[in-house]
Amino acid sequence: MSVFLSAISDSEHVGGSSRADVIQHGDVLGQAEALNRLCTVFWDQGETGRARALLFQAIELLEPEGPSPGLCSSYVQMAADRVLSGHSEEAPAWADKALALAEKFGGLPEVTIQALDYRGMARCDLSDFGGLDDLRQALQLAQEVGAGNDAAVLYLSMAEPMWVADGPAAALDTCRTGIDFAERRGLARTAMWIRSATLGPLADLGRWDEVLAVADEVIAQERTHGIYQSVGAATHKAHILLWRGEIAAAQPLVRELLSQARAIDDLQILLPALVVGAAVEAADNPRLAAHLVEELSRLAHARGGGQWYLGLHLPGLVRTCMATHQHALASQLIDHAPTQAARHQHARLTALAVLAEAEGDLHKAAGLYEQVAERWTQYGHVLERGQGLLGAGRCLVRLNRPEAAPKLQEARRSFADLGAPPLMAETDAWLLDAAAQNV
Repeated sequence: MSVFLSAISDSEHVGGSSRADVIQHGDVLGQAEALNRLCTVFWDQGETGRARALLFQAIELLEPEGPSPGLCSSYVQMAADRVLSGHSEEAPAWADKALALAEKFGGLPEVTIQALDYRGMARCDLSDFGGLDDLRQALQLAQEVGAGNDAAVLYLSMAEPMWVADGPAAALDTCRTGIDFAERRGLARTAMWIRSATLGPLADLGRWDEVLAVADEVIAQERTHGIYQSVGAATHKAHILLWRGEIAAAQPLVRELLSQARAIDDLQILLPALVVGAAVEAADNPRLAAHLVEELSRLAHARGGGQWYLGLHLPGLVRTCMATHQHALASQLIDHAPTQAARHQHARLTALAVLAEAEGDLHKAAGLYEQVAERWTQYGHVLERGQGLLGAGRCLVRLNRPEAAPKLQEARRSFADLGAPPLMAETDAWLLDAAAQNV
């Protein structure tokens, strides 16, 4: 990389070169390759708009020159851009163009591996879990040809779809395998990126202290390389601070990461940042929280891949909607959420329970909460299991039902194990109400 950077030290000049300038230098393919590499540098720095502009320039330079390995690489990078920015519906076509062109040059294993990777990710984002077959095929090919870094990256690509389909424990196992694979090959940076993918599964499993430790490690290391992955890690950290009631620490962190996430504009970074931003602001600034949820809803509907992240975060979003009196928006979010994978199904049922409770249908809400508490137990999401038990307990207290207290007691044990004082305090208040009914 250092040789590449010294060759194009004036990145503004290279990025702004016209096609005529490049042709005058007599090396279209070389200049396009430089643009492709510079695109990767800017993306890592969080300058995704700038990276995308360079990528379009590279493709415009290369396509008139006819088929080339460089054009294959550009098509792969465009597939990556489409899936990461949330335009997943466009990514498979770019990946397929790369695969077809690679065949003309004897297969080009690296291009084939990466094209299958991004096509698989896009398919999963669009709730077609046959995309996991693409990812497994790519991993097998990477291992066969000795493409160590590509193989390590594929463990990262597989982690999130496995998390959504099979639960946090399965995702964490995949990440651990990938981290070990990367570290044994000296791929420290890739290992750190895979480590960052453990944050969501660890949070689900209730291992919040580990989330904070890993998030701080990622943030510290990524400062020397760029902001992209550090913003994602900071989002997970902010969630833990929120759930632990440390709002004063969460607010400035959220405001900084929201600014950075909007500049990056990739949905895998931006939508989770908006989720936690809205939740943190809900109590003190409900109008801002409402605006953040509306912003998220617009983005999720405008880009095909947005539904994936909507499904991931639906329960928290609907709770924020209830706190900010956005019942109609909550219903719209539920209607547009995906339902193909286990996590998305449980999330939608949880959101329906929250909405039913808010609308006063306590019998329906209590039944739904009991269902989701069981589902989240099997899936492995400790916080949502506790929230389901608490929701069922709230409804049963209001229905004057004696079985409220055991559910609330079980919920409190979960929240105590997590170290979530706000939820413990809320549960204690409902336990007092339950006790008063039985006096």
